[in-house]
Amino acid sequence: MKPERLIVVSNRLPVRVQHGEEGFIYTPSVGGLATTLNALRGDLEMLWLGTPGINARDPQEFEAIRQALAREFGSVPVALEASQFKRYYASITFLNSRIMNMRSGPPIRKSTANSAMRCWKSCVRGIASGCTTII
Repeated sequence: MKPERLIVVSNRLPVRVQHGEEGFIYTPSVGGLATTLNALRGDLEMLWLGTPGINARDPQEFEAIRQALAREFGSVPVALEASQFKRYYASITFLNSRIMNMRSGPPIRKSTANSAMRCWKSCVRGIASGCTTII
């Protein structure tokens, strides 16, 4: 019997990709969702789509990352443009910090929060668009 298939679309993949001295370093994520779903890999055919957490410098670099993630982690990276990638992670960091400090943190300007949300939404649309070409 063929295993059931689970497709996860997330802002990040369940693996962190970093530049190393001799190539890329791939480290499984320790987040709750990634850890929980990783336990199901033996029972399900899983495909995870999202950003690799690194901005590849050129198409060949991205292709090397794509192949390694598909082969070793059942994951498909979705590329964002360099400027979009940088804004995306800055907006996530900002929004997460505001959520964590909502009661105790200093007030923020509504325009700043709206700008971060617009950036985040734009990038999420980019991820969704990348996913539609893959799925």
